[in-house]
Amino acid sequence: MAASSPAADSDPALVVPVEVDALVINDAVRTAPHEFARWKLNFYALGLNVSPEPRPFSGTDPDFATTTGNNGAYLQWRMPQALRHGTYDTLTGTTALPLVPNRWLVVRYSGPATGRSADAWVVDSDYLDRQNGTSPFLQPPAEPGAAMTVTRAGRKVNLADGSWSEPTGRGPLYLTVLGPGIDTFSVYQPYNENVFSLHDPLDGLQEQETLSYLVTGWYSDPAQDILAVTPGTSFAEILASLGWSTTTTGTTTGTTTRSLYQGMVLDLAWNSTGPAPASPRPAPDAVDIAIGTSSDDALAALAPPPADPLAVRALLRGLLPALDTPGGHGEVTDTLHEAAFSQSWSGNLWTVNHDPATTPPPPVAPDPAVITEALSELNTAQAQYDLAVTTLSALQWRLYCTWWMSTLPLLPPQYRREQFRYQLDPTADGSLAQQVSAQTDTASTLKASIPTGDTPEELAAAITTANRHYGLDQMQLTLSRAGRTASYQSGDPVILTRGAQGTQPPAPLTGTTTLPCRFPDQLITGITFREQSITAADVAAVIPAIPNSSSGLPPELPSLVDEFFFLDGFNATSIAATQGWTDSATIDDLATAMADPADNALYDSADGAPPPYGTTVWSQPWTPLYLMWKADYYAIPFTTGTTPDWTFNGTDYQWNGTGAATAPRTYLGRSILTPQLTSTLAHQLTAYADRTTDPDTATALTRLAAQATEGDLLSQTMDGLTEQFALRVPQPGTNPPPALAPLIGQGYHYGLNPGPLPEPFTGWSPSGFQQLRSGQFTLTGLQIIDRFGRVLDLTPATSGATFTTAPDLTATASAVDGVPPALMVQLSPRLLQPARLTADTGTGTAHTARATAAEPTGDDTLLIGWVISNYADRALMIYSPAGDALGELLTTSAGVTWTPLPYTPYPTLDSLATDHPHLHNVLAPLTGPDPAAFTDLRTVIDTALAVINPTGGTDDQRLATLIGRPLALLRSRLTIELDGPPVTDPGWQYAFTPATPEFTTYPWNIRLGRDDRPTDGLVGYYRDDTYTTLFTDYLTAPTGYLTPITGNWPTLTADPTTTGLNLTLLTDPRNPVHVTTGILPTTAFQIPADLIQAALQRMNIPFRADPLLAPEQPPSDAGPQTGAVVLPRPIDKTQNWSWAQPTTAPAQNPPLTWTTYPTAPADTTAHLPGTPPVLRAGMLQLDQPLTPPPDQAPR
Repeated sequence: MAASSPAADSDPALVVPVEVDALVINDAVRTAPHEFARWKLNFYALGLNVSPEPRPFSGTDPDFATTTGNNGAYLQWRMPQALRHGTYDTLTGTTALPLVPNRWLVVRYSGPATGRSADAWVVDSDYLDRQNGTSPFLQPPAEPGAAMTVTRAGRKVNLADGSWSEPTGRGPLYLTVLGPGIDTFSVYQPYNENVFSLHDPLDGLQEQETLSYLVTGWYSDPAQDILAVTPGTSFAEILASLGWSTTTTGTTTGTTTRSLYQGMVLDLAWNSTGPAPASPRPAPDAVDIAIGTSSDDALAALAPPPADPLAVRALLRGLLPALDTPGGHGEVTDTLHEAAFSQSWSGNLWTVNHDPATTPPPPVAPDPAVITEALSELNTAQAQYDLAVTTLSALQWRLYCTWWMSTLPLLPPQYRREQFRYQLDPTADGSLAQQVSAQTDTASTLKASIPTGDTPEELAAAITTANRHYGLDQMQLTLSRAGRTASYQSGDPVILTRGAQGTQPPAPLTGTTTLPCRFPDQLITGITFREQSITAADVAAVIPAIPNSSSGLPPELPSLVDEFFFLDGFNATSIAATQGWTDSATIDDLATAMADPADNALYDSADGAPPPYGTTVWSQPWTPLYLMWKADYYAIPFTTGTTPDWTFNGTDYQWNGTGAATAPRTYLGRSILTPQLTSTLAHQLTAYADRTTDPDTATALTRLAAQATEGDLLSQTMDGLTEQFALRVPQPGTNPPPALAPLIGQGYHYGLNPGPLPEPFTGWSPSGFQQLRSGQFTLTGLQIIDRFGRVLDLTPATSGATFTTAPDLTATASAVDGVPPALMVQLSPRLLQPARLTADTGTGTAHTARATAAEPTGDDTLLIGWVISNYADRALMIYSPAGDALGELLTTSAGVTWTPLPYTPYPTLDSLATDHPHLHNVLAPLTGPDPAAFTDLRTVIDTALAVINPTGGTDDQRLATLIGRPLALLRSRLTIELDGPPVTDPGWQYAFTPATPEFTTYPWNIRLGRDDRPTDGLVGYYRDDTYTTLFTDYLTAPTGYLTPITGNWPTLTADPTTTGLNLTLLTDPRNPVHVTTGILPTTAFQIPADLIQAALQRMNIPFRADPLLAPEQPPSDAGPQTGAVVLPRPIDKTQNWSWAQPTTAPAQNPPLTWTTYPTAPADTTAHLPGTPPVLRAGMLQLDQPLTPPPDQAPR
């Protein structure tokens, strides 16, 4: 398709501002030691299946400093945010980026103030030619899926050689900010010369010059202009979607489908043999460096005393109010610990809910059996599918590794290429490719058994079909799918710098306001100085003429040039000459006014307004882009033999000082720096200012937020460090060949580093695979690289920069002699793959992601019963999971015995064993002649209830002196669930036979409950099926029955073949139980609220009140109390009391039969009883629910 320049009679273009930076390199800059780290892309490396970007600290141009031809001005223009923002397609997994302008005109003014001249070049950005192009590039494929060939992009055409005309015979436009698919292609100048930048060698100029540049960009094909292709029903909508705006000044009120991009560099000072221009790049000793688990963790490490680092972190996370609440410290530290992890999908879970689109009553009453069957079937199928997907992903990664190894020119002598070809053949029996194919089929089959859809509409339709299949639609119910609890992987450490931006403010990550754009008639056409109006026509004779610019260029160019001329203060002499002003004071005043267009006094009488960028006098830029780091890492294993090298302290692991490697492994990384932390800090300060009721505090916070936006903070993670421990290269691998691509799928998100080839006669060399991320490292290289390749070396040991580690990464001792602990960064043990802690409390409708794991055995696999402390009777009342009274334990002359409660079918404790085996087993050790265990349990319950702050408030306080809050007994199985099969060593030795992972055997400590969080509901727990010992935080010394939780935590492994850790918990059910491992975020779980509410609604509370001499109310006292037992009772009229007494004599085994009477309160009035009082044995019962509905709550 032939491209064409805009016609002169086309709609006027919208002028969009762009930022242009210009770096001056003279002899002094070029030859300064360690001044530059400039490297080029090498797409020929793709033939070896390695990245076209060189490894950090390598590939730098060795001749740059010695080549005088590298002197000159380097101009780079930045695309507006709208052209850097892509749209992600969830179906294809690809991101579509908008096309960018592919033609740029660069105009240079040079020469003396009395006679400026103009030079101009057209940058043909999408020019492709292997020999004559400039920047390494990949030829876009002629059709999707076709191979891309290596070429070069971009050229610079000097208009002095002739006018510009659009080339013919080129294909459709293709250029985006990613260029050949490199994230930093448009911003790292060495990548994009003559594409998004221009090198002006300044040949033929004087030794000292003052230069100015105008940069103008456009689309060679107006039909592909961003304004022409952006959807919108109106021009205003299109601008709004791009984040652009237009002003109301000027006369243009119409629309356009053309955009023009304008940027300037004014009064650039060139001195080829002079000193290096002043630069905002700071000296290393003016920079502070901190490293933490997150950016806020690193920032808090820099907080000077008396600032509280925890408060700083809480501020950045929006948690500051929580610090002032009981247990807030624990809540905040848990949340901040979680911030050091990233989340990932871990499967889906199905539930049944009321269909909001229906109106009751349903045609068919909801059937619990149908609902249970539907959920059981769906969640089992979903779990099997989720497991199949993660298994497939692991196999695809192995297949990619096998293919990648097969392409290398050298293989270990132990292997033959035929072996690789066999593994890559999907028709070969047992080959890896065949396994991937079979697993793909398995996943597809399982997917068909659950409702799925690639779009929300498809998923909704599939759910509708499933509702009909199970008959849920007739019950006005619907299936709902939600993600299961996420898996977590520890994030890489974050390096933060303060002061590295120097005096140049950071560019905003995103526009907080719209980008002001203008139409041509809103451009500056003149100035007013000392009440003298000067127009372009008045100075036409002194505006430098652009060579050969009469054709082939945008028709708006003359207007842009006029504005450029009036904004360039160096033209003050020429302008003054046209007005007859010759005195130097007047010329200096005019130049000064022109040098500050932000002061609109010069332009008040002129049409238009200055552009938002490029109107200030040039200064040497310092624009940090990359953080490049080199770390010498000393691995510290989890154990050495049978000796632990790390000890769990209740929240995380501490190094014991043993087992450290003596020789380091070196890891490298290069990350893109961002000033995101300043935006976060400003946002949180503004939020607190909005919430506070104190005007002075609000004003101070608002002022501080404004200062924060200008803060000199840069941060970035050490991207890929953890992946390198697993021998994964932290960048996408090479695309596999078309024959294997469908099988490998997305398995090449990482490259592979299989380690060294084996040495002759010595066998396999260690690959470098780490079982865990656990050890210490020191930064032996740390550099900030700016957009032009300039370097700021901040290596902690040699640069003079201040280096600080956050507490969680601080080493108390060094793993190696010669490196002080202050320069060491300690990484506590973490897994190399996502995982999660699961608390499996299934009841037949809850399902774990492990489709093959067995549910806990027993009668009630979640809730096995309830315990209420009866202060009046000094007893423990026992209830069924549904809330039915079963019996009570109390001390008698015979010891601790079981006494049945009214209407229980269990006259003895042993009779519980059949229906409630776990509940029976919990209670049995409490009975017998020795009351010590029973007394210990009652004491712990009373102590815990005094500490635990129940979520949602307490129960009826009028009963607080009689009974404690109901406590639940829960059966739970804890597991550490990996996201897929365990990560194994992909090194050469295990190319065909996967290694056996070691880390799955490591025992990880599990801390249940948090005594520093009053909202934690745990009273204590029993391990496995051993009910003779209760572990609890609510005592300081052990007894025969109680054991304090002080370092004796149970352990779990991450082995997917184990059944996990079985526990029975005694807990306040309205509060979560927190489980802390250190290697994962703290997990909180609790009983579903509907189970709690249903049980509490059924409970009645009996109190012993015998022997009692009490009459029945005589029949003459007619009314609702007729036949009631008259006895003293609480006078609260809102409480319902009854009297229950057995009607048969007690026997050893048959359950008692009971009769219940209403009660009437005894009073002090004398009565002649119609019936004589009877000596009664029984119980006074509170029949009112412990947690009544809100409209029946006691007041």
